[in-house]
Amino acid sequence: MIFDQLFKQYRKRKLSFGSRWLHLHGKLFLGEPSKLGLERDEVGAGVYDSYYYIPSDRVPVCSTPESRKQWQLGQLNATQVRVASQPHISKGVSLALLTFTLACVALASAISNKSESSEAALLSPAESPKVTASSLISTLTGLISGAKMEKEKAPLELSLTQCQRLTVAAAQGLSDFTNEQAAACNKYNPR
Repeated sequence: MIFDQLFKQYRKRKLSFGSRWLHLHGKLFLGEPSKLGLERDEVGAGVYDSYYYIPSDRVPVCSTPESRKQWQLGQLNATQVRVASQPHISKGVSLALLTFTLACVALASAISNKSESSEAALLSPAESPKVTASSLISTLTGLISGAKMEKEKAPLELSLTQCQRLTVAAAQGLSDFTNEQAAACNKYNPR
């Protein structure tokens, strides 16, 4: 009544956001606690259901001293399972994050190669570079080994009409000359 409004200890306990978050993600990514070695019959329903909760929300729901002792033994068993499974879970999370990071790097590489090839779109389609699986794999291999990949390109050969298109596009502000394009066009416009 009035005590629950004045004092925290008389309020009805609500499950915290952190416990709901951990419970959702624990069941989603790790599965039921029985997959980790914790059986519902051994520890009791209260301990089994609160397995992924934060410690402050793992409160006993028992009325007798006998049921409280069972709850304590169940929590002890659940804690042992948590400690035993912690190294395996941390390794799995690390590998999942590594995989996700490599996928993001591959996507960023593909996007950057696509933006680089948009400048070459003014060139003929046969001369524009294409993003292939092998180029993504080589990019990832270079990033993992820590080596900087230098793209060795042959000197860019442009025809007179291609140089004129690039000049017009640069004058209209649609694109800028790269150093390679400028060097290739200088042979038609010696100074």
